[in-house]
Amino acid sequence: MSGGLSGCIFDTRDSLRSQETPTAEKSASTQTSRSTTTDTQPPHTSEPHSRQVSFQATHGAMTDGTLYGAGDCGIILIPQSNKERRIWRPQAKTYARIGHLALTIDVDPDYRAESVLGAIQYMHHEPNVRRLLLIGASTGGKAALEANVEAKSGLVDGTVAMSANGGEEDASDLQGRLLIMISDDEHPKYVRVGHELAENAPEPKELQTYPGEAHARALVVGKHGAAVRRRLKTFVSNVCTTT
Repeated sequence: MSGGLSGCIFDTRDSLRSQETPTAEKSASTQTSRSTTTDTQPPHTSEPHSRQVSFQATHGAMTDGTLYGAGDCGIILIPQSNKERRIWRPQAKTYARIGHLALTIDVDPDYRAESVLGAIQYMHHEPNVRRLLLIGASTGGKAALEANVEAKSGLVDGTVAMSANGGEEDASDLQGRLLIMISDDEHPKYVRVGHELAENAPEPKELQTYPGEAHARALVVGKHGAAVRRRLKTFVSNVCTTT
């Protein structure tokens, strides 16, 4: 990582083999940590309510989505290229079970950021939603970052960019908390974007790296999937409970 990145770098390969304890991110530093855990995902305990929705993207086209749960914190999950919203269904259900409103969306491949901007507008018209997070993988990560920058100030409280394939150019204009997730040995483009985001985005931010080549959504279900899912859940809880 380049010299301009603030804060400390921690190697937590051993400590992350055990269950992580959720803690609030430090707003005054950028952390880089690693994980090698291979735990399995806990069993589902209940089936949250879901419903199919449609909303207008900012370029005028209609976009489909699925809403899960209810709550005052909304979470928009954005798929990567050639994937549909259903790939995020397990995470959406997880967040719904802990009291949040999760929205998985399909995106127009030619207007990804516009699809996300439409989802942001839609979620802020949902009753009781007071805080909002974006979680995107690969092209979905880029779309989340671009929509974050283009959205009106104060509309996005947190963003997760998993192996984002772009969006680093306007990193200094990002709003809210930022969690960047990459694998050490995935394509150099994604590694470069991740480090540039960590270098140039405003605080609070964190770069989380994992050994191996898992890309984007594969981080969630791969060898280190349990640690990735716990980190996502912690980030969601930190953003949703911040006053």
